[in-house]
Amino acid sequence: MPWAHSALRPLLRDRVAIIMMHRFADAERGIVGHDPAALRKALASLRSNRVPLLSLNELCTALESHEPVEGVVFTVDDGYDDFATVAAPVFGEFDCPVTVFLATGFLDGLYWNWWDKLEAVLRDAAVLPNEVRVGRGTVVHLNSVDRLSVLPQLVTILKRLPERERHEEVMRLADELGVHLPDAAPGDRAPLAWDVVRQLAARGVEFGPHTVSHAHLTPLPREEVLWELSTSFQRLREEVEAPLPVFCYPYGLPSDLTDTVTDVCQEIGLKAALTAVPDYLETRDGAAVDMYRLPRFAFPTKLVDFHQIVSGFERLKRLVRRSLT
Repeated sequence: MPWAHSALRPLLRDRVAIIMMHRFADAERGIVGHDPAALRKALASLRSNRVPLLSLNELCTALESHEPVEGVVFTVDDGYDDFATVAAPVFGEFDCPVTVFLATGFLDGLYWNWWDKLEAVLRDAAVLPNEVRVGRGTVVHLNSVDRLSVLPQLVTILKRLPERERHEEVMRLADELGVHLPDAAPGDRAPLAWDVVRQLAARGVEFGPHTVSHAHLTPLPREEVLWELSTSFQRLREEVEAPLPVFCYPYGLPSDLTDTVTDVCQEIGLKAALTAVPDYLETRDGAAVDMYRLPRFAFPTKLVDFHQIVSGFERLKRLVRRSLT
């Protein structure tokens, strides 16, 4: 959409779109995620349309100095190793800065992610019953033909539980359905290794903390929030020279954005925090910017939707909707 980038660029003056990504598809390893071909097309379009590609560090520095900037920032959450094998070469091909937020306990082998375990339970059960009870008695009807179709519903239900109860519930389901879950993450769900993180950092990839256990922070007492953030940041500093002092919320929805997290971030020297709330970041001098609630757009499945975000068409749609209400 070259015409859109040119015609709508004034709508994005002094605005930045921060993009949130997670996993990257690798058919040989059975990994489902962002299509690397789509990422390559997206980056090629941004470069051909001369859209500034900023590092998160550059953005935060500009915000701290009240310097207006515009462009696109790319971020990746969690720390799966498909970032290194699939995505990093694509970002490198276009000399595009990228920041990866690491759940440090994942990299240290202390756990593997509960939603991955849940997917493994559905996939590997010899026989699926017609229904299961999850959470605190919610009945979920299963589909033996399309086993993973209920995964989003199960994830939504389990997200509402306290951290320990959520993990216990996944293990209970595994036992109930006769699935053995290994202690270490299997290859298609493996984390980055620390030596790979250091190699990527030497090539310019930025890394920031994403808690130790990818915990849902909202229901946690302050001392546990402090432990999750400070321990994650400390592990990064032990493994990586000069990690980015910017935090990324697990989940990051509006209900997750508490003053407790902001206070803890400030206490331990984190200068900003990223959410999963989709919006543009306005950087003009005098704009009200909350450094601990910076918005991000999820990288869309369809490239046309991505182009709408980075060209300004998405902002035009929002302005039209606002004028009609």
